[in-house]
Amino acid sequence: MLSIIAFVLLAGWLWSARHSRRQLFTTFSLDPHAYRLLGTDLGGRKPLYLRLGVLRGAPDAAFVSKTNKHGVIGEYKSRRYRGFVRWRERYQCLLYMGMFKEQHNLTRVCAVLRFADQCVEIDFDEDMFHRLVGLCPEFQCARKRWRAPNHMPRHKRVA
Repeated sequence: MLSIIAFVLLAGWLWSARHSRRQLFTTFSLDPHAYRLLGTDLGGRKPLYLRLGVLRGAPDAAFVSKTNKHGVIGEYKSRRYRGFVRWRERYQCLLYMGMFKEQHNLTRVCAVLRFADQCVEIDFDEDMFHRLVGLCPEFQCARKRWRAPNHMPRHKRVA
């Protein structure tokens, strides 16, 4: 009798985990048969930590294609999509995509921003990624001094 109850509980737990895993793929509009989940910090799961020099980060979700070297970064935003992606959201995704591409030796990478009402795909811009990485020394200087050495907005300096 106890073994039957344990079996039912185990089966329920496995079904629940599988269902929530499928839900994660549909959240970012991805086919669960075409992509493999590498890590996520949504739902209390283990995130995938990315690292490149002094840069560190953990995207909300990271997927890789099962057939080719294509990666997808998933970022969840609770706000509604108003027809544009904010600069900081785009820069965050570009940095994640660049680190993901380098760390996993991918040929193509993109990001999917999941807003409250729809998904938006962002393509990787390698030139912009390198310009953002070029700002790292300035960021380290700002952290030490507690003030920005250059007060011009980032989007005007890297654009």
